[in-house]
Amino acid sequence: MTVSPGALRELGEALAVQGHRVRGLGFLLDDDAEMTGSRTWGELLHGALLWRGKLEAEGDAVEQLGVNAGIIAAGVEECDAANGRALCPTSR
Repeated sequence: MTVSPGALRELGEALAVQGHRVRGLGFLLDDDAEMTGSRTWGELLHGALLWRGKLEAEGDAVEQLGVNAGIIAAGVEECDAANGRALCPTSR
């Protein structure tokens, strides 16, 4: 059984989009805190900044999965081409 390079590339693209979305959530967190000047707002902002860092890391990790899927797809294509040349050396 082989893995479709096209399917891996589609998966990689989808993961890249999701990683970007996850990272973007962090920037929305402090936009919703409306109690400026209060201690509660400061705590909310602090929490938002902590979550922003975590969401950026999560987004980066998901995007890296997408990159890895593309690398694997390229490797599968290379192997398929090598196998094709070995089995059918006269066909082009």
